[in-house]
Amino acid sequence: MVNDSRQDGVAMIDRDPDVGGVWERQVLPWVVLLCCVGVLGLASYLKVDESGMGTHTQLGMDECGMVTNFHMPCVTCGMTTTFTMVAHGRYLDGFLNQPAGFVLALMTAIMVWVSGYSIYRKVGLGCYLAGTGKGMLWFLGVVMVFGWGYKIMLFKGVFDGMFG
Repeated sequence: MVNDSRQDGVAMIDRDPDVGGVWERQVLPWVVLLCCVGVLGLASYLKVDESGMGTHTQLGMDECGMVTNFHMPCVTCGMTTTFTMVAHGRYLDGFLNQPAGFVLALMTAIMVWVSGYSIYRKVGLGCYLAGTGKGMLWFLGVVMVFGWGYKIMLFKGVFDGMFG
């Protein structure tokens, strides 16, 4: 239930953690938990492709079409490899391989704990994620653009010898 009280003409909204439908309080946290554990579990099963990208081919996927056709990495190049590095405890390697993938892998791990706690407390995920909407989307957008630019420079050899 949402309580809407007015204070100086400004709506104040308080979210009651005990209110919410079955989907929000019971099903969604389980879906998020299982998806995040599944992604991290799969990443821990894969072997890291030491070239920094290409780990996804172990899943039966083709090589990156953008690399093949345009000799430039796509926005998500190196993400699977980075998730695999993080799942194997190679955090610095993961960050240096694809910073955006590193951030997403950490956020995935954090969501395991958040959704698990939500299940334990029997409250919806909204109680823990309130206020993260547009700001989080902007943050992820900036991280993705930065990560892509970094991966392009890494692919083109700009950093050769700096991290080795």
